[in-house]
Formats: sequence, C-alpha cells, structure tokens
Amino acid sequence: MTTQSTISSADVEQQAIGRAAAAFAQLRGSNDLLQECINNATNVSELVESIERRHKQLEKKPSSKLLALLQKHTTWLDSLSGLIDGAVKARADLLCPASNFHAQVAQQITAMIEIITESLPRLDLYKKLQSDKGLQIALLNIFTDIVEFCAATYKYFKHRTLVRIGKLILTPLKTEFEKMCKRLKWHTKNVDDTAVAVELLRAAEFRAKMQAQNAENMKSKCDSWLNPANMLGVHQARSRMRVAGTCEWLLSSQDYDSWLRTESDLAEDRLLGVLGKGGCGKSILSSYIVDNVQEEHGITIYFSFSGADAPRQTLQSLVRSLVSQLVHKPDYIGGYELVHELTMQEGYSMDGLWTLLYKILALGTNRLFLVVDGVDECSEPAEQLVEHVMGILNTIRSSKIVLLGRAHVSELRSHSSYIIEMDPPLIKLDLQSFITTQLRSNTRLYSLGIQDSISQTLLERSDGMFLWVKLMIDDLSRASSVSEVTQKLECLPRGLHAAYHQIIQHLVQTLDDFEIRLAQNILGFVAAAGRTLEVEELHCLQALSSRATAGDYSSGSIRNHVFIDPIEKFSRVCGGLIHILDGKVTLVHITAKEFLQRPVNKWETENHPQALNFRVDLVRSHEFLSTACLDFLLLDGAGISHTDAPQGSTTKNLRLFFKYAARFFVYHIKNSGPISERRLERIRQLVNSGGMVSLYEHYFVLLLEDGYYEDLDDEFSNFFEWAETQNLELGPQKSFFAVAHEECIQRFGAEDWRTKELVTLVTGELPPTEHPQVDPVDKVGSKEAAERLSALMNLLKENQQMQTLTKIDLLLNMRSLIRIKALSDPLEALFLLIMRQAHRLPAVFLMLVGGFYLDFKKPRQALAAYEAALENVEHLDTALKFEISDIIGKIYSRHLVDYAKAEAAYRKSASGRREMLGPDHEKTLHSLDWLANALYEQKDYAPAVEIWMEVYEKKMESLLGDTSSERRLGNACFDQNQLYDRLRHLRLMREKLLGKETYSIIGVSGSLACALHAQGHFGLAKVLWAFDIEAWKRLRGEDHADTLITMKNLSTVLTNLDPLEAENIYRQVYTSQSNTLGEDHPETLQSLLALSDAQYRQKNYVAAEESLRAVISINEEIQGDKCTGSLDPVESLACTLFFLDRFEEAEVLDRRLLAKRERELGAKDPKTLRTVAHLGQTLRSKGDCEMALKLGREALQDQEDGLGKEHPDTLESMYQVAYSYLMLEQVEEAKQVCFNALERQVRILGTEHIVTRGTIVLLAMIYTESRPDW
Repeated sequence: MTTQSTISSADVEQQAIGRAAAAFAQLRGSNDLLQECINNATNVSELVESIERRHKQLEKKPSSKLLALLQKHTTWLDSLSGLIDGAVKARADLLCPASNFHAQVAQQITAMIEIITESLPRLDLYKKLQSDKGLQIALLNIFTDIVEFCAATYKYFKHRTLVRIGKLILTPLKTEFEKMCKRLKWHTKNVDDTAVAVELLRAAEFRAKMQAQNAENMKSKCDSWLNPANMLGVHQARSRMRVAGTCEWLLSSQDYDSWLRTESDLAEDRLLGVLGKGGCGKSILSSYIVDNVQEEHGITIYFSFSGADAPRQTLQSLVRSLVSQLVHKPDYIGGYELVHELTMQEGYSMDGLWTLLYKILALGTNRLFLVVDGVDECSEPAEQLVEHVMGILNTIRSSKIVLLGRAHVSELRSHSSYIIEMDPPLIKLDLQSFITTQLRSNTRLYSLGIQDSISQTLLERSDGMFLWVKLMIDDLSRASSVSEVTQKLECLPRGLHAAYHQIIQHLVQTLDDFEIRLAQNILGFVAAAGRTLEVEELHCLQALSSRATAGDYSSGSIRNHVFIDPIEKFSRVCGGLIHILDGKVTLVHITAKEFLQRPVNKWETENHPQALNFRVDLVRSHEFLSTACLDFLLLDGAGISHTDAPQGSTTKNLRLFFKYAARFFVYHIKNSGPISERRLERIRQLVNSGGMVSLYEHYFVLLLEDGYYEDLDDEFSNFFEWAETQNLELGPQKSFFAVAHEECIQRFGAEDWRTKELVTLVTGELPPTEHPQVDPVDKVGSKEAAERLSALMNLLKENQQMQTLTKIDLLLNMRSLIRIKALSDPLEALFLLIMRQAHRLPAVFLMLVGGFYLDFKKPRQALAAYEAALENVEHLDTALKFEISDIIGKIYSRHLVDYAKAEAAYRKSASGRREMLGPDHEKTLHSLDWLANALYEQKDYAPAVEIWMEVYEKKMESLLGDTSSERRLGNACFDQNQLYDRLRHLRLMREKLLGKETYSIIGVSGSLACALHAQGHFGLAKVLWAFDIEAWKRLRGEDHADTLITMKNLSTVLTNLDPLEAENIYRQVYTSQSNTLGEDHPETLQSLLALSDAQYRQKNYVAAEESLRAVISINEEIQGDKCTGSLDPVESLACTLFFLDRFEEAEVLDRRLLAKRERELGAKDPKTLRTVAHLGQTLRSKGDCEMALKLGREALQDQEDGLGKEHPDTLESMYQVAYSYLMLEQVEEAKQVCFNALERQVRILGTEHIVTRGTIVLLAMIYTESRPDW
C-alpha cells in the first residue's frame, strides 16, 4: 500500500495559478499582461481582481465569435476575454474562406463552444459562490482550458494554408482539440461537484448559525419577558461565603440520604424540609445542597426568597425564576416555545405562569431537584407555596424538592416525610470552623493570642447562629486589649435581637447626633425603598435629605452634602445592621428588619433613650423618601438630568437616582400618611411648574426603548385620585404631559424641536398653544415631504444597532410625514423598507407607521405595522402590547370587517389589561366593550350580553362607590332567572344614578339593550332605552341625534309590545328631524318609513299609505332614493295597497319594483325573489292563480338554491305556493307543501309567527274541505 503525501489547499491553488500562467504564456504579448495579472497573484482571489482591473483598461476589443459568445453569458469570462483579446489581437482570421481543413477546425471549435455554452448558466451561478477557495480553483481551471483553446486556434490560423496542412498531417485536429474538450468536460464536472459540496456545507453552516442565533434570541426574549431575579449570582455569592468543610454533616444525615435515594411516587416522600432559627446558616446550606446534588445526582434549580430584596418576595418571582432557569437547561430546550406561546396568549395570570412551569417540567426526562430557601420570607402565605410545591411533586414524579425556612413554618412538618432540624448540636462543628476562620481573618483579635477562649465562649453562647457569631466578632474587634475582650465575652447578648440591641447601644454611645440621624435615615430608606437600592442611589437620597434638613436650596448646594467615601460611612454608622454587596445595600437579615420595625413598647430605652431613634417607622420613611424624590425632581431645574450637564461624579450619581425618583416618588407619597403643608407645597411646585420636563424626557426615552408611559400616566392618575381623597387642593389638575409641554416652551422655546415634536409624539396631539403650528400640505410630492421621506429612508437603510438619537430622528421624521399628509406615490416603497427593518425599530415608531397608513386608507399595511410592533414588545411586561392589540382589533372591525379576528385581538387586550391594570380599570372596561361589540356583530349575543352587563355594572359601581366580585369575561352560562335577577339589580343601580349618568354609561347601556333586543328580551331592552332617552335629553337635548336614535331604538321594541306607543315616538322623532335636518334628509325619511311601518302593523293602512307616498314623492323630487335601510317605500306601499284590496295599483308597483331590482340586483337576488313572490300573491288575489303558482314556484326554487330551505323567505314562499295549489283545487300538492313547510316553520319561526299560523290554517281547510274566502 502506498502512502500519499497530504497536499495543502495552498499548493493546489498555486498549481492552478501556475497552469493558468503557462496557458497565457502561449498568447502573443502575454508577458506584459502576465507580469501585471498572474505573476503578482498569490491566490485566486487576487488573480480575479487583477484580471478585472486589467479588463477595464481594454475598452476596445476585436473579439472573435467564440469570445463574443462567452461575453454574452458572464462578466467574469468577459474579463478574461479582454486579456485574451489584448494578447491575441485577432484579425478576424476565423472569417477566412472555408476549406475542408477549415471545416474540420470549425467543427472542433463548435464542439468546444457547445461544451462551454452548456456550462455557462451554471458557471455564472457559481461565480456568486467564488469566495470559497476550492470553487475558485475549479473555475480557474475552466478558464485556463478556454485560454489554451484560444491559443491553439490562434496558432493554427496565424500560419499560411500550407503550413496549416502540414501541422494537421503531423498532429490531427481531432487529437489536439479532443483532448481540450475532454479536459474541459472533466473540469466542468469538477466545478459542478465542488459547487454542490460548497453549497451543502454553507447551508449546513448557515442552519447551524441560524439555530444558534434563534436560540440566543429566544433566550434573550425569555429573560426579558420573565425578568427573573439573579439566582446564579446569589448562589455563587453564598458558595464563596461557605467555609471549607462546613455543611458536610448533611451527607451523613439519614433523612437527607433517604430523601436523596427514595424512588417513591408519594409527594411527601420527595419533599425535604430543613428548619432552623434565623441566622443558623440555612442559606449557605441551600447553596451547598445545590452544588452537591448538581454534581452527583441530576439537574438542579434554585431560588431564595428574601424579605430584604423586593424582587425576591413573591410566588410570581419564584415561578418566573424557575421557568427562566429551566429553559436554559439542555433537557428543557423546548421551553422557549412554551414561554413564547404564553406571551402570545390573551394576557396571562399567576395560574398561567404555574401552568407554564408544569408544561416545561414535563419536557424533562431526568431527575430534577428544586431547592427553595427562605420560605418564611415569602410575602404570601406559606400554605400557598407548599400547595404549589406539592402540585409539582404530584405532577412530575421525577422531581425532588428541598424547602428551607425558619422553624415557625409549620406547613412543612405536615407535608414532608423528612424534616431536618438545624439544632445547635447538629451544626456545632460547622460553627467551630466558621469561628476559627473568622478569628484567623481578624488580625486585631488574632494578635491578642486568646483565640481559644474567644472561640469556646462564642461556640457556647451562639445557640447555633452563624449571623450572631459574625456580629459578635465584629463587636469584639473594637476592643483594644485582652481585658476588654474578656469583659465583653462575659456579657455577650443572647440571640439575634439582643445582638441587634447591643449594636444599637454601641452606635448610640459612639455616634454624634448627625451620625445618629444619618443611621436612622439609612435604615429607613433601605427598609422602605420600592426596590433594592444601589449605593449611589442611597448616597443621593441621603444628600437630598441632609440638604432638606439644612434648608439649603441654593444652586449647587447638593454637592455640599455628599460623602467622600459613602460605603465606609454607611457601614460605620449602621454597624452590622446593613450589608453591602456588589454595590447594593440591604439589611443584614430579615430578622433585622423585624427588629427595627417593632412597636415602640417593645424597645428597651431605659438606659439609652436615644436607641429609639433607630426604630424604623415605615410611614415616616416613606415621607422622607417622598420628600427626597420631590426635592430631587425640583432640583433638576439646575439641569442635573440633562444630557448636556457637566460630567462629574456627583452629577453621575444624581443621574442614577433620577430613574428611582421618577418611578417611585408617587408610590412614596401615597404611603407616607397625612401630608404636611410644606410637602404639599413642594408637590404643587412639581406638578404645576418645574421639574416635569425632565420626567417627560425620561419617559420619552423609555418609550423609545419599547417601554410605555401608560403605567406612568396611571400612577399620576392614581396620585390625583389619592389627592382628592385627602381633600388636597393642588390647583389646576393639568395632565402630566400638558404641564411638560408648557415647561418645554419655557425651557427650550416654542420653536425648539423638542417642544414641537416630543409632546406631539407622546400625547398624540399638540396641547392647546398660542404658538403657530405647521400647516398641512396637500400637494403630493412637496419638497418638505420629499426631504422627510429621504431622511427616513436613509435612517432605515442603516444596518448598525439603532441608538436612541437615531430612534428619535426616525420618530420626528415620521411625525412630520403624518402632519404633511403628502406622499401618495412612494408609500409602497416606504412600507416595504420599514417592514424589512421592523424587528429593530421601536414599537412606538411602528405604531406611528400604522396610523400613517390608516390615514391613507391602507388598512392592511397599517395592520402589518401594528402586528410588527406587537411582536417587538410581546415578550415585555408592558401595557403597550394591550394598547396595540386594541388598535389591531379596531382595524379588523372598522376597516377589514373581520369580526372573528377582531374578537381575538380584543380578547387578548381585555384579558391582559384585566391582569395588569385590574378588572375595574377604565381601559380594561374599554377593551371589554369592544370585545362585546365584536361578538354582537357575529350574532353571538349571549356572551356579548354577559360582557356588556359586567362593563355596565362596573361603570355604575365606579360612580356609586360600590364594589362587586370579579367575573371572567365571556362567561354566559347562566339561566334565564339569573339573567333577570342580574338585570333587576342593574336596574336598581341605574335608578340610583338617575341624573348623574355619564356618556360612557349610556353608551354601554345602549349596546346592552341592542343585544337583549336581538335575543328577544324586548321588555329588558325597553327599560334600558327608556333610561337612556332621559339621560340623553339631559346631556344633549331633546333634538340631538343621540336622543333621537335612542328613541327610534325604543320604538323598534315597542313595535312588538305597544305599536301605538311606537307610532307616537316615531312621530316625535320624525317631527324633530324634519325641523332640524330637513324633510329630505336620509335620517328624516328613514324615520317616516319607520312611522309608516308602525301604522301598517296596526292595520292603519290609510295612514301608512299617506306616509309612504310622502317618502316616494320626496325621492322622486330629488331624483334618487335616500332610503338605505331595510324598508323599501315602494315595496311597503305595494303591500299596503294589497291589504286595501287595490290589487291593480299593487300589481303596477310590484312590476315596477321587480324590473328595477332585476336591473340593479339581478334575477336571483333575495330582494328580487321576494318581489316575485309578492307579485304572485297579488295576481292570485286578482284571480290569476295559474300565474301566481308559476311565479311562486320559480321564486321558491331560487330561494331554496340561494338562501337554503330554512330561510324565512323560503318558508313564506312555501306557504304562498301551498295557498295557490289550494286555490287551484290541487289538494294533494297543497297538503304536501304544507307538511314539508310546517315542521321547519315551527322550528325556525315559532308557532306564533303569522306564516306558521297561515300554514296551519291551510291544512285545516284541506281537512275540512273548506276554502278561503279572501
């Protein structure tokens, strides 16, 4: 067996280039060209570039037919042909007189051309892949073959004929050219194979790259939507804190070993409880369990509740963290899709999050361990947590769970087969190791040489609490001698509360009054903060508080109250009560928070009355925080938060605090108890003047980052509502953004782009102002529009990650286009460009795009823009996505008339807002209102009624100050008695509101009445509309359109209940509309038609005829038909004349109407067929029963084909046909039609319907052999 040496790709490449150089060397004048092109090329890519550069210099080429043919197909070959022509300088030798020899040459040339031509389309395609080195080499081989072929033909034709003949005798053409053809075929096949291999490799690489990118995107979206607490950081920090050798007692615990090894299906056997007093090391042990189980037994996820860290106190934070950790595990990779699926649903609840967790857990096949620490620090009842834990264990049989908490969590004892009590004897060795390590690291104590004495005393007095040991060592380290340490050891406090008390006693003795106030502020700020504070935020808070205490509000005075080293200062004045890690400040333990918040009578103040100054009063702390936030926002008049402010460390820290102040100042105000006049004045200053513009700019930036100011706006609305309950007079309650607009004008000027555009963007319309506005431009292609469009497209074409300024620029240009209202021509191009970039555009920009295209009557483009905006924020926990869903629903219902899709969008919006904003929030009720409307339009009346009743009830409750239990939307599973009881309750509520109704309540009441009317509940609808009429008269006046429309609706009900009353109301409406709108107005004519129908139903045919002729006369005068409703005046008049026995006149009208409908609607239209049927009825009454039967059967057949056999028009025609049969004495036929019709008439129309009753009468006549006398 021979061993082949490995040839590198570089060697192959150089061989290919060398062969190409040799081929070119055969051409005349090749030396100059090769010097420039080939000899200087080190790889194929450089060769190609040099050839193309050289080709551009050869503009005039006497190309041969062969090369001209090549040039038609590919620019790459064209480049090569330029060099070849430059070297060959052919003189049209191929056009020489033909001879037998020339014919042979031409034949070989033709064969070569066929090979090349056949391959050219593929070669042109492969050219696009030429970045691959292997393919470059393969293509170069083909071009080398072509060069050699050209050289051979050149050599042949450059000699005289006799020389050519001699050469052909020595070397036949077939021998020379056939080799070239074979070589070219082989190289072409090689290119094909190489291209396939390259493309397959690229496709595989691309798929792998896209899969990795999609996975990363999904991971990012999941984390963004779930927003989990950083459990990895918590676990790693605790693992670092663990002293080597500690916690290993757990491995010898029988309960732990039994729990670890059990294969039981019982949930209680797979739940391990670890209980111990505060500070006994449970949190460190929890991290050890994670490391131990993860290393040896299976997948592990971890969560730790913390009473000192707001994002880690709720069950929702637990489930979000668990889901986030699971989807990042390889065994649960399918969890990404499940998370995405939940975000796409109609809102989500806590139940939805737990269901999501169960689904993701079900994906796993291996053993799963869950460790949950600090269960006693969960803000929700422990029984709820245990219930969910047992649910996981019962559902996922491969799961095991450890819960750690303080001993008072009794729920663990009753649900777990294995309980480990962390008693002092159990952890004695760990405590000893911990004490030894702490003493060795404390050089002050270690140098005294009494480590054994200290260690023994601490171990005996610790009662199993590591935190207590840490606090005592810190206290002992302040001693200056062995004697002092010994005295301290003799009077060590017992327990954590006593330790905290001792710390406070020491602080009282060592701190001055300023530092005591500082410690009081720090502890209060940390305990009451809306979230965990950064050191810089706490520093800024303290500086603001100190500034307020000093009453120093001069410009720049804040800098006089900052500390040189805030971490050192905070740690010293608070002793061991706070913990600073990774730049965040928390209380040292949940027990410290409980100690500091004790009632006053629980504090020992006999010896140290100042100790009470350390007590944390949450109401007072909120007051301090609110004052600091307000002072900071007012301080912003100096420009602290502006982008052009000086860049100093103090300014940087103040900017960091700005986000906290902007988000939480209303929260702190609402929780700060009775408000002082001074603080009230500060609130007035903020709301009505300075500082708000910075808030505005801040929320605008959040808006660009796909946040939304809606939550902020709700905060301010709640604030003003709270102010009203406190009887606070805040002055004019201007909207937040109106104030910001005024502030923009004062600060920047009316013409500044921020003043003109930013407020417009956020509020949707400019607040009232005396300053001139940009006039709309209607001319298409205006200069301003072109400039805005050009700027917009240039920004969209940029591929880099969009910065905030770029987003602002996009928004401003889009707003300008919307105001200009030009651009009808380039709309499609703009739309395509925007949608290609939609994934990286702010949702608010895409919403503007959607509104822009709606203005241009392009709802489908608008829908695409809003759907893209929704996709961009779907994973965020923001109310913006429900706002977008609402708009999408309106596009479907108002513009595309697709009520099913509108229902889905409204349902998503309603559910999401119910979850996020609450069931009583105005925006939730707004979405529910539209959802009910979509159901109503689909004739799904029952759920529409239920939803409208809920909205109606809640809106009235809001005005009356009542509350009721929440109902889920779309639940219509109640019986008639429940419906009437519920509506009776709503009627009583409405009676309490008489004279106080709002437009919103009347609107919902009217919608509910329509739905009840559609269900046949005429009496209920009548009550609602009667209320609404009186309300509209009070709010709008008796002649207003809303009042008159509601009166017409009431008359519609009364037509079935009290026709005379209906006629009176219709007459009032008609009279009012005649006076206000005119007699020929469409609304007036419709009312006159409705009046005639009421008269007709009362059999007052003479009055009905008069009304109908008045309508027809007006239509003839205006040469048109303004009656667009369900009633046709000519058809109604024909029916009226029929019942007046004026059949000749009725026939004339029927035939006139039939001709018109056949001409305008077609012969098969339902209205046309109804006219045919009525004409037959008229002819029968005249005695022409044969023609009546013929017309009746024709109409019946067409109605069955077009409308179906159960349509009311079909059922009426069956009655008319049976009647005609009976009149013609065709009894059997009449009987058969009656029997066929009656069952459907009873089922569809009801037994009381006039058509059903007429069929029954016909059957009675058939069996009694009597005949109609009419």
